[in-house]
Amino acid sequence: MERWTNSGETHESRSLKHRADKERRETPFPTVLVVMLREHVAEYGTARDGRIFRTGTGGTYSSSAHSYV
Repeated sequence: MERWTNSGETHESRSLKHRADKERRETPFPTVLVVMLREHVAEYGTARDGRIFRTGTGGTYSSSAHSYV
């Protein structure tokens, strides 16, 4: 919610868990999940900022939508 961000925006862009920008860590995924994600990206592409899942207008999903799923 806007009232919980420093900027007043709905979402803020920031690094995760105090990591440096662009810092990565390896996380193992089951092969079947990797195949499913690659198929999804091949069929639907990504948002301009690289997100895999986005709304029909290219926006972000609300936290309630994430909770519902």
